[in-house]
Amino acid sequence: MYLQPDIVDDIRDSFEENSEIELKDFLLEEKYEALLEELKKEEMKWQTVGPANKRWYEKATEDSLSTGLVQECFRLFKSEPIFKLLTTFTGLKLSNVDIGKNDEKNDEQNDENTEETSAEDQARQSSCHGNVCRWSHGCYTLIHDNDPEASDMALDAWFFVDCHGWEEAFGGHTSYLAREEDEELLTIYPCSNSLALVYRDTDTVKFVKHINNRCKTSDNDAGSSSEKHSDRYYNIMLLAFLYHAIEKCCFSKSRKSTGTIIRDYERIEAEAAISTFKKEAKLLQNEKERERLKQFFMRLTMARLPRKLWKKLRNG
Repeated sequence: MYLQPDIVDDIRDSFEENSEIELKDFLLEEKYEALLEELKKEEMKWQTVGPANKRWYEKATEDSLSTGLVQECFRLFKSEPIFKLLTTFTGLKLSNVDIGKNDEKNDEQNDENTEETSAEDQARQSSCHGNVCRWSHGCYTLIHDNDPEASDMALDAWFFVDCHGWEEAFGGHTSYLAREEDEELLTIYPCSNSLALVYRDTDTVKFVKHINNRCKTSDNDAGSSSEKHSDRYYNIMLLAFLYHAIEKCCFSKSRKSTGTIIRDYERIEAEAAISTFKKEAKLLQNEKERERLKQFFMRLTMARLPRKLWKKLRNG
C-alpha cells in the first residue's frame, strides 16, 4: 500500500508539513502476526536497560537477535532499502547512513562516551542504531543532561507490536518537549503494527511516560467479561542521527515546516554552487575547459538540487 505513488506523495506532503507521521498497518497482517508470536516466545531473552535515574526498560539480548523472524525483521528495518524508502517518505537524506553494528552496546556505555566527543566526531557521517524493546509495568525513560540521543538532529522511528487495548492512562507513550520548557509538542501513542516517524532537532527532547499499574488491572481483572488488553507492548526502535541535516523541525520553536526548511536548505546549497561555478568559469579562457567545469558541477549537484535550480545551473 505504502509503495503506491499517490500514497507516497501524500505521506511526503504530510511529513514535510508536520515533521511527523504515523503509518498504520505497516506490515502485511500475516507477517505482523508471525512477528508477534515470536516476540512472545519463551526463547526470547530480555535484559534490563538502565541506570534507573535515566531509563528503565527491556531490550532483546544479542543471542535472541541471532536467528529467527525477529532478527530478520530487525535487519530489514536497518537495511538500505528501508532507508531509501524513508528518504522517499520524509525528504531527509537517509541514504548512505552508517548502520551501526554495535547496537548491543548498552546506554550506560553511550552515556560514558558522551563526554569524550572530539572534533573528529563532529565531522562523522550520519548514522543509525536501534533495539528491539519490551515495555511493561515500571518502564520509563527520563530527560537528562548530556543525553547522547539529544545532541544531534535525528529521525526517530518506532514500530509498535502487541498494543491491543492500550490506553493513555497506562503511560508508555512518548512525549516530545521543547528543551527547557514544559510545552508538549507531540505525543506518540503505542498502536499495533504502526510505524511512527518523527524528525526532531537539537531544541527538542523526548521521554517515555512511566507505565503504571493500571496496565495490569482495568479489564484484565478476574471476572471481567470484556476482552483483555495487553499488559505490555514491544517496539523496534531506530534512531537515525543526521549530522548534516536541516536545522529545525516544524514543531520546534521555529514553527517552520520541514518542507519549507528543506527547500530553503537546498536553495542555499544550489545558489552557492551556481556562484562558485560562475567565479571559476571566469578564470578559464578556453571554451572547452569552461564546458568541462560546467559538466563537473552538474554531476556534483544534480542529485541534490531542486529541479528548477538544477536547470538554472545547467543553462549556465
